[in-house]
Amino acid sequence: MDELAQKKVKNKNPILNFLIRFFKPIYNFFRKPLVKYIFIRTFDACITLFLIVTAVFLLLRMVPKERFIDWDRFQKVPAERKEQFKIDQLEKYGLNDPIHEQLFNYYNDLNPFVEKELCVKDKFDEDYNVVCTKYESVRFNLGKSLRYKNGAKVTDLIAERFPVSFKLSMLSLVVTYALAVPLGVYMAKNKGGLIDKLGNGFIVFTNAVPSLIFYYVWLIVGMKVFNFPSIFEPEDFRSWIIPVWALSFVSIAGTAMWVRRYMVDEINSDYVKFARSKGLSESAIMFKHVFRNAVVPLIRTIPSALIFAVVGSYFVEMLWNIPGSGGLLVQALTKVDNPLVQGLTIIYAAMSMVASLLGDLVTVFFDPRISLTKNK
Repeated sequence: MDELAQKKVKNKNPILNFLIRFFKPIYNFFRKPLVKYIFIRTFDACITLFLIVTAVFLLLRMVPKERFIDWDRFQKVPAERKEQFKIDQLEKYGLNDPIHEQLFNYYNDLNPFVEKELCVKDKFDEDYNVVCTKYESVRFNLGKSLRYKNGAKVTDLIAERFPVSFKLSMLSLVVTYALAVPLGVYMAKNKGGLIDKLGNGFIVFTNAVPSLIFYYVWLIVGMKVFNFPSIFEPEDFRSWIIPVWALSFVSIAGTAMWVRRYMVDEINSDYVKFARSKGLSESAIMFKHVFRNAVVPLIRTIPSALIFAVVGSYFVEMLWNIPGSGGLLVQALTKVDNPLVQGLTIIYAAMSMVASLLGDLVTVFFDPRISLTKNK
């Protein structure tokens, strides 16, 4: 009778039945361990990013308000209008509003679901007031540069310079792992031998000498020996070779050192001794077992290595005059360009979180020993 009564109740609630049929697949989907893990990590990353945005905003609001004034235009204003120009600039950026209102407005600017009007072109009127002559609808507003490139949108500056640095970093990362992984493997395989000693010497030498020295050396070698251009030209393939190699060279030693260390740790494991007792060849043990397990922690670092390469290519970009993003944050801090500093901090923080999540997911896929479910 109870089952019959339940069926009658089901039949009398078609809307409830529909909702159950609609939401049950969604509920089951989010119960999957990998999906649940990604959802939780993404939620944590959003909270962290929110805290970083808030902290950076509050820290930059602690600097004197005069840092937000457009001093280039200030010089063109007549003496009797200079004080009023300062007041207008502070009003323009809402710096006289309570700090909580400023913070709320900044959150709204970063909200991609709300369309905002951003002034992209302005001029002085007859009274030397700044009047906007052109507006543009945007959804993700990081503001406009004050000093690095006065009046340019921060999003445009980042979008203009990031692709070059990303391509440079991708190429250097490919070269680094293509050379460092085999070197580390052969050093571990011939531990204590000539290859291992030469490799360790190369690692010690590379770590002892500042990276900037190597950059200068490869710049001179590229010009004098190979006759490569010293000024970067994106369309010229030869312009990429030495900068990519210079950026890779300083990373090869460190990567090879970690590959060797991971390989040596695996070689001393019990399962390797068991494999040898079964009569497996050294090549089969090294490449089918040892290398497969040793490469897992290395793969995990690839997304983070790519992010750090994008940020850390400042000296290479400076030497070859590459229009990349490596030194953009440094130049923004030097010029006290607060909107650009805020925008770059947000972008770098988001990239670091994505890299961390991708590294963990790569580890889950490549390491069968890791389980996302609780052991019962």
